Amino acid sequence: MIGNFINRNNAFVVIAAFIAGFAIPVSTAMINIGVGLLVLAVLCTRDARLNVVAALRQPFVIGCLVFYAMFIIGMLWTAEPATAGMHMLTKMRPYLLAPLIFAACSLQPARQALLGGFTIAAMLSAVVSIASGLAKHPVMKGMPGDYTVFQTHTYHNTFLALVACGIVAFWLAGKIPAAYRKWALLAVVVCIADILFFVSGRTAQGMLLVLLAALVVMWQGRRGVLIALAGLAIVLPALYFGSSVIRGGIERIQVDVSKYQEGNAETSVGLRFYFWKNAITLISQKPVLGHGTGSYEKEYRALTGAYKGEFARANPHSDYLWAWAEVGIGGVVTLLFMMIMLGVQAVRMQPPERWVGLTLLLCYAASTVANSFFTDNITGSGFVLLACAVTAGRWFGKDEARGVAA
Repeated sequence: MIGNFINRNNAFVVIAAFIAGFAIPVSTAMINIGVGLLVLAVLCTRDARLNVVAALRQPFVIGCLVFYAMFIIGMLWTAEPATAGMHMLTKMRPYLLAPLIFAACSLQPARQALLGGFTIAAMLSAVVSIASGLAKHPVMKGMPGDYTVFQTHTYHNTFLALVACGIVAFWLAGKIPAAYRKWALLAVVVCIADILFFVSGRTAQGMLLVLLAALVVMWQGRRGVLIALAGLAIVLPALYFGSSVIRGGIERIQVDVSKYQEGNAETSVGLRFYFWKNAITLISQKPVLGHGTGSYEKEYRALTGAYKGEFARANPHSDYLWAWAEVGIGGVVTLLFMMIMLGVQAVRMQPPERWVGLTLLLCYAASTVANSFFTDNITGSGFVLLACAVTAGRWFGKDEARGVAA
């Protein structure tokens, strides 16, 4: 790996990949810079550039391009193609750049650098989060009782959950050398402790448990279902009574639902219900073609009459509803197609990379029900970067996957 890293032909790609990976849990601006550098590095590096044609044949890359193409087509009937439409296409650019990102990740040192940078940054955020929680002193985006650091609590916890599950997948596959197991265990414990006891992102807290259970099923097959259910039966009550963060989150959901039923939507859960209801109304107006690329905010404001109020929202907190409202049923179909293609790409791998790819897919497919994970700049860029790095080839040793470009 070190020899490849210092190779003058590939060093630019490796450095850019590390920056892009490190940026995901840390900074939106840094993500944009990292992706730009990675694209430039591919164009300037012969070894990476030669992988672009092969990348165009990869299922996940095809899925990304089809998904992006749907939003290009949606420009044909959007009311504001030069403003909101172009903004949406710009925000979705990681899917257009997927062939170049995959080509970069086809170089093993580059995907190692990207995943390593992501892991280092996520662990840094966890350590700072726990330290600030123990000191009862929030930093950056944190607040009392919710000690997130660089990103919002949902994103902070999601990235840590992906790191923890990646390490667990390699452990279950027997791919972590004995000398590194204590450090791997420490990293997993730090991630899980931060998610469950210091940061209040409820979506990712639930996803962590679901992903760990899914890994057990992938590892043990049918027997894993019983093991996972038994584990959840033990862990869930223990977490409820042992973690004030978990207990408080559940209680807030109950309060939010009660307030919404009473007509008060000004809560985290209530606003989501409110956004979803209006998004469904917009979908019902044009269910086949949608309102056009970038149209959601304008159509939402016209529907609700909210132009500057707190109930005005640029997205419905669900990518399934957002894609359908903007580009019709084709938006949902192409979004699902892209996810299926990631599944196909992951299945071509051998464990543990296969398990990590499927875990990433499950995480995003479920989380985006109540969040804009695919269309948000942070998580959307992170998704394309991580999916390419995870599925472009083996992380360590010789590539053995079928149909991988490397």
